[in-house]
Amino acid sequence: ATDVVFGVHDARLALVGAVHLAMGDAMAELGVSVLPDAREAGVGTALVARAAEHARNRAVPCLYMHCLAENARMVRIARRAGMDVVFDGGDADAHLALPPATPWSHASEMLADRVALCDYALRAEVEMWRRLRAALADTTGA
Repeated sequence: ATDVVFGVHDARLALVGAVHLAMGDAMAELGVSVLPDAREAGVGTALVARAAEHARNRAVPCLYMHCLAENARMVRIARRAGMDVVFDGGDADAHLALPPATPWSHASEMLADRVALCDYALRAEVEMWRRLRAALADTTGA
């Protein structure tokens, strides 16, 4: 199995969140990071859902996440994803049994990939024109 990383970019193409999915045969472990300015906007929840779908479609039966018990945001994200969260001292471990893949889950993942690629390409085009306009304004003094 191959590890994967999924990211979320803002309108200016800055990376604001990422999830690393470490794939194994019996379990996939995920780690999520979202910049402070992008928190509370659903970025972490969307990343976990994307990672879970990816693992499910590769026949991984269980998703796992570890964080500090005091990390209320990550615990909330895990619970939103349907994960069972167990606290042990200062740690929290979350598990989610993934259902078997279906034709719909494969189609959904493929569509999500295509939409993400198109979205990024369009944002890159807009950002290129924005930068070109700014550069031209700087050279003409406008």
